[in-house]
Amino acid sequence: MILSEGSAIKMKKLLAFTLILVLASALALTACGRNNDDEPQEQTQVQATPTPTPTPTPPPQDPADDEDDDIEEDTNGDEDVNEEDDVVEDDDNIEEDENDTEEDVIEEDEEEEYVPADEPEEAPPERVVVNIPRPANTVYSLATDSYIQSFDVGTTSVDADILGGSRYLTQAGNPTFSIVANPLSGVANALHVSGRGGNWYAVDLVTASLGLNTGANDYAVTIRGSLEAGAPTTMVIFGGSESPWNWLGNVEVTGGGNFTLTTTISAAAIAATDGGAAQFANGFRIQTNNNVAFTITEIDIVRGAAAPVATPPPAVTASPFTGNTVYSLVLDPDIISAGVGTSGDGTAVLGARTFLSEAGNPTLTIVAGHGIQVSNRDADWHTIDIIRENMSMNTAANTYTIRVRGSVATVTEGLQVIIGGPDNPWNWLGNVEPNANGSFEVIANTADMAATDGGAAQFNRGFRIQTNNTVAFTIYEIVITRN
Repeated sequence: MILSEGSAIKMKKLLAFTLILVLASALALTACGRNNDDEPQEQTQVQATPTPTPTPTPPPQDPADDEDDDIEEDTNGDEDVNEEDDVVEDDDNIEEDENDTEEDVIEEDEEEEYVPADEPEEAPPERVVVNIPRPANTVYSLATDSYIQSFDVGTTSVDADILGGSRYLTQAGNPTFSIVANPLSGVANALHVSGRGGNWYAVDLVTASLGLNTGANDYAVTIRGSLEAGAPTTMVIFGGSESPWNWLGNVEVTGGGNFTLTTTISAAAIAATDGGAAQFANGFRIQTNNNVAFTITEIDIVRGAAAPVATPPPAVTASPFTGNTVYSLVLDPDIISAGVGTSGDGTAVLGARTFLSEAGNPTLTIVAGHGIQVSNRDADWHTIDIIRENMSMNTAANTYTIRVRGSVATVTEGLQVIIGGPDNPWNWLGNVEPNANGSFEVIANTADMAATDGGAAQFNRGFRIQTNNTVAFTIYEIVITRN
């Protein structure tokens, strides 16, 4: 069979394509073998029987055409080889693309299955507490309590533990605390106490943090604040945080408004309370005698001079008093030496305090006739005490009459002028309502001391002359006579 020149060329191309398919199959089998290297399996080897390829019979050609045919065959052969190379490269690219696609799918699957770990919740920012230095000798001050002052105005104990970080303050009961602007300074925070389920729902000063040494020092306490408008008559109290919860100091406030409570923490004052030192072992409580809301604008505890050493008092060698008179204001040498017009605190006016002493921190002024005016009274107990120690009073053997005459600056309903005890429970031995013009004369007898609520012990140190409010008053005469 003789093939034409065109058929021969087509036959050559068919043979080349067949060879390409065989090579591609061999490459694919080799790839499968590589993929299965990790998990070898027993397989039956099948020997492939090669298919005989028919050999075409070249057509007869003229000798003149041999050279041209050789050139054509070489050219065609070159083309076939290049075509074969191109196909193999394409197959390799296909295989690489297939591998790339498989890797991409694996990567995509891995990305879908990846679940990021939960990020930890951010901790709330720590409260920035800037240390505020305290003045010298100040044991505690609300204005320099760095933790209380670190809160924003408007913060309540519903939002934050307002007292939890203060070394010095702790809550009593479960009231609501709020940080409010301090009207006294306009800068420092004040503490509002509301939601009081009992009169003891209040604020305690922590004794251990105060570091008081009452054996060596006395401490002056000042507490300022206000009651809500329209509040009933209320007693603001500074006392013990434990049973029997007695007072070291108190002040009465009528109709709401501002208050100032001053008192002293001392070994003597604590020992004199009913219940003694044990009730102050854990704390000192700031409260009222009812459930009214109140605001504390200032707490100051200041260490005073060293407590006086208990030594016998100086003997009075020559009494200025005669007969049965054991004391007379107009004959008191301390008052006479001060002179009319002298004004100030007890040190300035009462001198050696032989027979009289100040209670609290009122302003005392010597007036004509050797009288004493008592003004600027922050509390009803800021006044004058009569000291028994140097008066030769023997109440076990005798009774004594105490007569006080004077006048009040303003007469109000219910006002009483009182002679009472200077120590707990501060009950009355005698009292009188002033006249319409303000004058008064109040008389008491030592024979009645044992019958008072609290008994005679509250008069051991002396007698207190005061009113039941903070009105200014003047004492023109104090006379104590033996009956």
